[in-house]
Amino acid sequence: MTSEAMLGARSPEEIYEAAQVTEVVTVYGKAMDRRNWTAYRDVFEDELDLRYPEWAGGPRGPMAADTWVEMAIGALIGFTGTQHDITTVTVQFSGDDRAMADANLVARHILTQGEETEILTLGGYYRFGMTKRDGRWRIQSIELTSLWDEGDRGLFAKANALAEAQR
Repeated sequence: MTSEAMLGARSPEEIYEAAQVTEVVTVYGKAMDRRNWTAYRDVFEDELDLRYPEWAGGPRGPMAADTWVEMAIGALIGFTGTQHDITTVTVQFSGDDRAMADANLVARHILTQGEETEILTLGGYYRFGMTKRDGRWRIQSIELTSLWDEGDRGLFAKANALAEAQR
């Protein structure tokens, strides 16, 4: 399939809007990794529809964005670091104020305790439902499809336990 068949011919305005959507997706990942929770919250509509893998204990269904941000903080704060490589974003529009962004993901979750470092790496893809309001694109829905992982899936529980012990 050609790129034109995947994306269709784009006007300069559509190219600009696709770049704006892609920027929101980029900020989503970067804000998580840099623990910039204000920027992270800012990419979302107030109400979200979330679909995360059940094995990860992720939410499935409607949720207030503020609740989601608190859950993300709780899930990630115990890790020494994370790196969400969100790449190959493609954007499809539905009218002037709706879009769907698809992107590949490789996410590393690193936990270091003393001399020991453990890494859980996840691979898959995101589907972001986007809305444009007040001239800004925001995430309205997220679906994460996990295709593979490497490492201990229990690393989230370990990181959460460490974070709780430090509070």
